[in-house]
Amino acid sequence: MKYIISLICVLFVAKISIAQNNSSFGLSDTVLANDYLIKAKVLSEKAKYDSSNFYYEYAGKIFKQLAEQNSEMNLWIPVVYASNAIGWNVMMLGKYDSSLTILEMNLELGKSKLGNIHPEVAQTYNNVGTVYWYDGKYDKALEMHERSLSIKSALFGEASQEVAGTYINLGLTYHKKGDYDKALEMYQTALNIGVPIYGENNGR
Repeated sequence: MKYIISLICVLFVAKISIAQNNSSFGLSDTVLANDYLIKAKVLSEKAKYDSSNFYYEYAGKIFKQLAEQNSEMNLWIPVVYASNAIGWNVMMLGKYDSSLTILEMNLELGKSKLGNIHPEVAQTYNNVGTVYWYDGKYDKALEMHERSLSIKSALFGEASQEVAGTYINLGLTYHKKGDYDKALEMYQTALNIGVPIYGENNGR
């Protein structure tokens, strides 16, 4: 039984190695890349951030090469998504400076390839703001969440769950700053948006 498990592990590592060293990916490799994204997400949810980033990095590598080969904008979406997730995982490891470097580079890539008004660009601003929040830089966090809010409002409208979530982030940040009146205003705005969407008795 141990031999079989060892063999499976060897074959799995070999599969990863082939993907890492493949200098030319085809569109069929998007299946493998998507599989990596799923594994990465599950590992991140289990707080296995280094292992998660291993898969995010190689999924991003595959999608990046395919995007460069095919010049299709939509193939850049998973590249930016994967890098966003890597930055988030690095933040969760407490490496705030490294996380900011990753996310700021990703922000420029996202704006360049997807445009300024795009969900993944908004998510990058959100993630940058969250890093600043954890690092105690609340004014910077507010700036990033405001930019995320502007994009989400343009994309989804004011009465959307995406916008409500950003108002909550703003509320949390004002709360940390000690500006309780402003925090309450943000929470109330989020509540006013959320109740018609989720209902009065929804725990979300």
